[in-house]
Amino acid sequence: MSVSAKDHVLHEIAHLAHYVPGQGPLSEFVHHNTLHGEQHLPFERAIRSANARTGADGTLSESAFLAHLRSGRIRLSDLYEAIDDRPGLNPQEVIHLGKEGVTRRELLMALLLGECDPVSPARLSWLLSEDRAEVRLAPGLDEHARRGVLESLTEDQAVSALWRVCLKVYGLGDPRAVSPEEDVWSRPVESALDDAQALAARVVSEIGQPHGLRELVLGLTGEDLYDQAHPRLIRWLSAFLDEGLAPWALGGREQGLWRAWREADPEAPKGLPDDPAEAIAAALTRLGVPQDRWGGVLLREALALPGFSAMVRWRELHPRYPAQVRAPSDLCQWLAMRLAVMAPKVEAALHAVFEGPLLPLEATFHRHAEEVLVRWALFHEGLPETVAVRARAVVARVHDAEEDEVGAWHVLAPVVAGARRALAEPRPETAAWPLFRLCQRLGISARRLLAMGEEGRAALTEARMSFPWAERAMVWQLAFEGRTRQEVLHGLHANQGRSPARVPDAAFQVAFCIDDREEAIRRHLEELQPQAETFGVAGFFGVAMRYKGLDDNKLTPLCPVVQDPPFAVEERAQDVATAAAHSAGLRGWERLGQLWQDVRRGLWGGLVASELLAPASAAAVAGLALDPTALSRAVDAGAARLVPSAPTRLSFLAPPQSPMGTPAAPRLGFTDEEQTDRVMGTLRNIGLLSGFSPLVIWMGHGSMSRNNPHLAAYDCGACSGRHGGPNARLFAAMANRPEVRARLAERGLVIPETTWFLGAEHNTADEAIDYYDLDLLPAALTPAFTAAKRALEHAARRSAQERCRKFEAAPRRPDEAAALAHVTARTLDITQARPELGHATNAIAVVGRRSMTRGLFLDRRAFLISYDPMNDPEGRVLEGILTAVGPVGAGINLEYYFSTVDNQRYGCGTKIPHNVMGLCGVMEGAGSDLRTGLPKQMIEVHEPVRLLLIVEANPQRLTEIVLRQPELSELVLGAWILAAAVDPADGSIHRFVAGRGFVPWTPSEGPPPTVARSLDWIPDSDAFLPPALIGGAAAAGGARV
Repeated sequence: MSVSAKDHVLHEIAHLAHYVPGQGPLSEFVHHNTLHGEQHLPFERAIRSANARTGADGTLSESAFLAHLRSGRIRLSDLYEAIDDRPGLNPQEVIHLGKEGVTRRELLMALLLGECDPVSPARLSWLLSEDRAEVRLAPGLDEHARRGVLESLTEDQAVSALWRVCLKVYGLGDPRAVSPEEDVWSRPVESALDDAQALAARVVSEIGQPHGLRELVLGLTGEDLYDQAHPRLIRWLSAFLDEGLAPWALGGREQGLWRAWREADPEAPKGLPDDPAEAIAAALTRLGVPQDRWGGVLLREALALPGFSAMVRWRELHPRYPAQVRAPSDLCQWLAMRLAVMAPKVEAALHAVFEGPLLPLEATFHRHAEEVLVRWALFHEGLPETVAVRARAVVARVHDAEEDEVGAWHVLAPVVAGARRALAEPRPETAAWPLFRLCQRLGISARRLLAMGEEGRAALTEARMSFPWAERAMVWQLAFEGRTRQEVLHGLHANQGRSPARVPDAAFQVAFCIDDREEAIRRHLEELQPQAETFGVAGFFGVAMRYKGLDDNKLTPLCPVVQDPPFAVEERAQDVATAAAHSAGLRGWERLGQLWQDVRRGLWGGLVASELLAPASAAAVAGLALDPTALSRAVDAGAARLVPSAPTRLSFLAPPQSPMGTPAAPRLGFTDEEQTDRVMGTLRNIGLLSGFSPLVIWMGHGSMSRNNPHLAAYDCGACSGRHGGPNARLFAAMANRPEVRARLAERGLVIPETTWFLGAEHNTADEAIDYYDLDLLPAALTPAFTAAKRALEHAARRSAQERCRKFEAAPRRPDEAAALAHVTARTLDITQARPELGHATNAIAVVGRRSMTRGLFLDRRAFLISYDPMNDPEGRVLEGILTAVGPVGAGINLEYYFSTVDNQRYGCGTKIPHNVMGLCGVMEGAGSDLRTGLPKQMIEVHEPVRLLLIVEANPQRLTEIVLRQPELSELVLGAWILAAAVDPADGSIHRFVAGRGFVPWTPSEGPPPTVARSLDWIPDSDAFLPPALIGGAAAAGGARV
């Protein structure tokens, strides 16, 4: 095998890897842009490219957008604004229709509202016969359009006349007058050879793009080779990737996927090269695939099982991941394995079709051109039933050697060629119907359609064709997002000046994660205790580390995925005796669980265990059915008795001048200088440089629920999909150290001696809050802590009340106790598919002072990032914040976006049939691909709008930062996120418009409503709510509500 062929394979695999989903194992789940491989492209180009490659939808459907229009989530004014904003539409241009004219704006609105696309013959038949569309006006016409169509006629006269004219324009008759069997479908051509040879040449040229090996065989035989190959491939790759779920491990995994599979699978072809790249090149060469098409073929093979390809690729990119160390794999080995299985099947299928030598393919297809024409039209393109029946019969007879092969194809090819040509001619459903509906939307009568002449009608048709669904979809999307933008910007505008920049003499301060789920508890806290001051900061709190908890057996990163920290922190027990008791109990609990797993999965153990443990199992099933909460608590209580708790401290101190660690060998702890850097940086970022309260709580967050494979997707994205409590605890411990405070003072940041930092963690699922190191809390601050704890618990109960309206099974308008009981029960129920809703509904991110959003109801849709522009004259702090939180917020938002617009392709479908595979992924049933993206239960209430990033900054400065930072440029200029600026100098608001930059925004609607408290604005329904102003005291920092 030549070096060039092998190198070409490796080059193509390196390129196609960008298009493989970026999701890793369940334990490492971190939100990211689903189309990360195309983020260098503008958003619109990327979704069209992905659609061409995978068939996945990049926006909601037309029917979904129209439903939003009917419900009021989109308004006509939003559509007009979207048309005016969209570059290249030229909305004021006049399209001349004979003596009449219509603006492109009017035409685009008609197409958006008119459902003017072609329909299927069956659909048209139903519309005409059942819906009586030929005598009834289209639904939803405005009065102007109705009058224009009717003129002086009755409805049935005017509409039927218009339909007849639309048919006449294309020389068509009534589609119901002649059945398809008697229509032009079966008109043969005199000679099909030219058509056949052109099609045969095109089929060969399209191998790799757009067709892969499977599509080639499917189009010629109707046989899907993946139905044969995938069960086998899935079985072997699942065994290789298993991380401990299988009772028996596949042997030889340490040799790598390619070699382990060849040794273990008795059906693996013999004599394959040891080098997987050489094996790929040999297989493609043997099949006759030209080298310039290899990349396309390999991409389609990789995306045939995108979930498994994603898992292999993720491990390849994380060589230190323990499972990858034990069982190394990469895309090259996986694709070699695929082709080793697929290539013989492809070769056999083609030999069955074309007897004799296959190579070169061009010559073979040319020699059998008429056969290729019939087969491809039948199995790939689709034929009318009368022709398809004849074609299937010939294929069957030729297969069974009952008919002369060459003669059969020669006789049938002209019939098939005639049907294909007929399909390309204007048809009632493809030409007359779209014109009929468009004329009604524009108010054009039959008389006026005739009067505009052939040239005018051609201009109308051409204008319709120039605005296909892909273009209309983006206008709908912009309008959908425009409604959210208008509501939010109106709320921010109305809220200006209602709160001071800082809360004077704050009773306590709480720094939450920027997570959108924390928006509600912050808002409720400030309503209940106006003297509380809250901040938002990325939930790793600036202390990126590798963390090992007391019960952990390895270090895990607690930081954004783009960071790879060389620092380790360990949680250690304070007392030797309690530590020993805790460790012994933990080992016993783990052995008990392992014993149960071993027994039930063993050859005979399952049968014995089912007999011996039947009473206990029956009781457990009854508990799950009758009171899963009580059962879960009983199990927890048993575990607590067996595993006694042990007081702990974090070990995070490193001596001065300690050598720096590496990600592979991290150093334990931070030096005093490193701690000071992190505390200073985080406090500066959020603007907390003065005005410290006596108690400052750092609130990490996480989510706990039972039987939830996607648990990591509910945790803190800034902590690599893990809990942020350890980071909050570490930051508080650093900030309390006298050595750190002394160094901070040298840098000009003085923290009063009376101020104490306290770490905590908020469980966003059941609203529980845990506090760390309370035994170190100064006695003088006990009253302050008690008051803060009481206020936070009250705010958490109100947050639970607010969340209940989004749960269909929750009580309507529950009191605080009932709401908290409900959300708690959801987390303990192993049958619950929706323990919480995660980031569903996220739509905006606000970077600025809390005064921008304090006292403003944002419906749990906002990431809130604290930043004080008054302390950042040159914008350096802002640049650091945006480069850190911009990609994180965009990744969360875009994963929810794509999983919502096409949950079957970009998401992982419903949780109901999911089974965990090898502890690393989920599949449907026992033999599907690994499903990537978010399950349906996480996105059901989500609105797929791109993140609106609102920054309190001068528009020019914000532009400079965006242009300077490549990833921000991709996101903003590529329209992956939307942007707006609020100038701190005068409060003016500017929104970013493609091709124009930041342009002034002015309010066009009245101020939002004002309510006394958030709960007064929440209805019984789960509908999205626009912003509302919360009564003055909470916003202004006045007396307790």
